[in-house]
Amino acid sequence: MELLLLIVGVVMLLLTAGDMVWTAVRVDSHSGPITHLVSRAVWMFFAARQRRGKSAGPPQAIGFIMALAILVVWLLLIALAWFLIFVSRRGAVVDSDTGEPVDGWAVPYYTMYVLSTLGMGEYVPSRPVWQIPDAGHPRSG
Repeated sequence: MELLLLIVGVVMLLLTAGDMVWTAVRVDSHSGPITHLVSRAVWMFFAARQRRGKSAGPPQAIGFIMALAILVVWLLLIALAWFLIFVSRRGAVVDSDTGEPVDGWAVPYYTMYVLSTLGMGEYVPSRPVWQIPDAGHPRSG
């Protein structure tokens, strides 16, 4: 199960990064598959509202709404991918004071504070291999 979580996390991270690059490099109408799905879902949401008579059409800010939705999905996928990577190995994240492996909400908490660069230092990676996304934060303890 640990290997499966690791593989799923790495694949999800690579697919999301690939989608980001593909979308940024291809300035024509061809976006990455994730971006395409999100923008299509947003468009279909507003089209369905129009068909039901709840609005006269897509809002003027449809482009901004799509861009924001795509950004949120990318960030959520990256956070989920790193969470799966860290949770794939018990002991990948440890308490900085005791050195004991963390459990429960500590892994998603660690994942989000590393990605947000908040880095309080309550939890740290147990080995250098787990420090890849945390390269700028020296290990305490």
